[in-house]
Amino acid sequence: MAARIGNSVTGIVATNSCDFIASAIECLNQGKAIVTLRREDDDERHNMVEPDEVVNPNDTTGWISSPRYEPQHSSKVGQIQFTSGTEGEPKPVLISHSALANSTDRLISKMKIDERIREYVGVPVYYSFGFGRCRAVLQAGGEVYIPNRGFDPLELSEMLQRKEINAISAVPSLWRVLLQNAALFEEVGGSVLWIEIGSQYMSAEEKKQVRALFPNARIVQHYGLTEASRTTFLDVQNTGEERLESVGKAEDGVEVRIRDDGRILIRGPHLAMTSIVGGEQIRLTDDDGWLVTSDLGRIEDGYLYYEGRADDLINCAGVKVSPDYLETQLSNQLEVSGALSVAKIPDPVRGDGILIAHLPDVDATAVKSAAAEALHGIGIEPGHSLKTLAVESFPVTETGKVRRSSVSDLYLAEEGEDHKIAVDSPAAGHEDPRIAELVSLWEEVLQIRPVSPHDSFFDLGGDSLSAINVAIRMEKSGIPREVSRQIFEGVTIAQIVDSSADSMEKQPLAATSQSIDAVRGMLALFVVASHWMPGVVERIPGIADANKLLSFFYSGGTPGFAVVFGLGVGFAYLPRFMRSRESVNSLVIRNALLLLAGIVVLAAVRITGDLLGDQPMRPVDYSNAFWGVLMYYMLAVLSIPIWLSWLTRARSFVIATLFLALVFYLIHELVLVWAPEPSANPILQTGILLLTAKFNYFEISTGVLIGLALGYWLRGVVSEHDNPGNSFAIGLLLMLAGFVLSIRFGHLETWMVWPKPIYVWMWVVYTGFVLACTHIVFNLAMADDRSRFTDVALKVMSIVGIMAFPLFIGHELVIPLKDLLMALHVPGALTISMSLFFVSMAYILVRVYKIYY
Repeated sequence: MAARIGNSVTGIVATNSCDFIASAIECLNQGKAIVTLRREDDDERHNMVEPDEVVNPNDTTGWISSPRYEPQHSSKVGQIQFTSGTEGEPKPVLISHSALANSTDRLISKMKIDERIREYVGVPVYYSFGFGRCRAVLQAGGEVYIPNRGFDPLELSEMLQRKEINAISAVPSLWRVLLQNAALFEEVGGSVLWIEIGSQYMSAEEKKQVRALFPNARIVQHYGLTEASRTTFLDVQNTGEERLESVGKAEDGVEVRIRDDGRILIRGPHLAMTSIVGGEQIRLTDDDGWLVTSDLGRIEDGYLYYEGRADDLINCAGVKVSPDYLETQLSNQLEVSGALSVAKIPDPVRGDGILIAHLPDVDATAVKSAAAEALHGIGIEPGHSLKTLAVESFPVTETGKVRRSSVSDLYLAEEGEDHKIAVDSPAAGHEDPRIAELVSLWEEVLQIRPVSPHDSFFDLGGDSLSAINVAIRMEKSGIPREVSRQIFEGVTIAQIVDSSADSMEKQPLAATSQSIDAVRGMLALFVVASHWMPGVVERIPGIADANKLLSFFYSGGTPGFAVVFGLGVGFAYLPRFMRSRESVNSLVIRNALLLLAGIVVLAAVRITGDLLGDQPMRPVDYSNAFWGVLMYYMLAVLSIPIWLSWLTRARSFVIATLFLALVFYLIHELVLVWAPEPSANPILQTGILLLTAKFNYFEISTGVLIGLALGYWLRGVVSEHDNPGNSFAIGLLLMLAGFVLSIRFGHLETWMVWPKPIYVWMWVVYTGFVLACTHIVFNLAMADDRSRFTDVALKVMSIVGIMAFPLFIGHELVIPLKDLLMALHVPGALTISMSLFFVSMAYILVRVYKIYY
């Protein structure tokens, strides 16, 4: 049943063309009402409105300058516009001629539009925003250009070069496309005089980019909706940075305020009159003239800040997230436009989970990583409540807006019963006091809140040493030892409480973490062996030449350990850093203090031994006593939060990290060219050692950064595929490439030489070696049929990797302690020193092994 409009109604078929505009303006100038139809036989809208006539415009595009829009300041219906339908079916709202006139009058006044304007309208002209732009330009006596192929940055640039246009209007999503092609406008942006940005979320940074690209334009962003077009205006060009995140102020008789529940209320002469429901006109405003919107916002100093739609807002563990905001952050970081949609999904622990739907050509791992980083920045550690979903296309409204609720339905339909089980699980809501206790314990140790019962320790970025602490605390809380030890297998809190240890299988992330520990242990032993084994081998008759064959392993200790150290940071510490920087800071302090203690003890033994000797001590000898591998790794550990703070801001973490590695290596090469002489000044000499010593900062950090990039990449691969992917093949290719480079540099014979400098090709070789070894150890760790010997060997080697720093401290102490004992005339000094080392390391190894396994 059609509603009684009280005015002659012309239906115009939606066509992005000059003829559509001409037909619509002519009707308005004659005092008629217009309604946009989706097609000529649009029975649904015909039944709602019953137009007196229907116009089917031709599809001509290009320039239009007439008829000129002549506003009719009357209360009669001027336009019947359909809402976008994001909350359900689109509904028709009736807008008076005077409301249409008010919107264009205020727009012309705010933007100071005059007859010189020649505007490129980047949105379909049958949409409210596009039609409003055409009315304003034609009312001012200007010209409108309707592009044939839709919004096209290249066409825009060419038209600006030919000085054919001086104004642009587009919604934020299209402005992002333009900003991604900013180079096209660097020389012609100055000729743009007017810009309007549509009513969607746009970040302050994006607005600054627009005004920098178009320095002479009068740039205005508006906030509005179908029922209240252009409610606020933000003068982007003249607003301070602290207010650019807003959507401006309501002026000239328009008012906005915020209801107690955060919804935006609007009042003013621009409001739609009524809506049609069931053939009847229903008033849209309350008795005081206020329109209650479904949008959320806040007002500061008169500026309105749009915070999303009430039905779309995500409340994740008490922190509210606007999908528009998150979409913008991710699109900018991943350099995509229109390829992502954020929606909320039920989450049993956090209330709302966060779904990132993406088109198939967008990498899911990159999306999840970027989302975790963006959410961390607003205080959310999503854990398993962050989901991704690849879709062929997004469900949209007739006006092209994504239906977020339909996106959520797609995910829930795909999850099916698995999702229902997760939601209905008794473990999900912390109802079991054992779960609540373990969640609290994990949050305390990791300093990450909130922790979900469905997150594993390694999902949360836990490291091996923290796992020991958690396992011990779990045992004290009454969890049986054989169950608490399953934390090292990557099980979740819910599994620990609800499952028996026998039913738990090792998880890929946990297996990879163990593999990295084991390879780190192997490389640590290479470092130790490179100091002691050559002398031992030389003393064994008949195998003295074996050192040539072993030189590959001797040479690999230093660069290989640097790479695998970075690999562990990228795999375990980086995800934890992105969730809780404070928790990583505590780990950094703990490891730095351990290394500092070793440095102090080592220096004390060295200095004491030298003082008891015959040679006099110079000030520089005291400072030299503190330098060594321990000093480097203490500096590296302290550098990690600094590196990560910068690298995680980059668009591509891997590229930024590898670039920094290259910069560090170039600095190292420049230092070699400079070749500073040793100094007698202890402070200056410490700086020189930092730059030139065997374990100098920039050279060894090159390997650590390479490993850091690989660790980040490897975690993404394992998270997505449950295995290390092609890492073995990539490792072999890198080793082959390093071998070829050694030939190219004329270093082929150095493969059989030890000791030797760290040549650039060695970083390539040992990076590949570490990657290939990690893949091999992963397969061994995941194998169900591995032998008892293999199982024990893996566990022992992973413990050695975990205890690498104590191993280095003990190893570094052997010779200085021997020298001290000789200075004290203790017989068998070397035997005593080495025996103390082996006994203490064996004791620590056994103790840690028992704690772990």
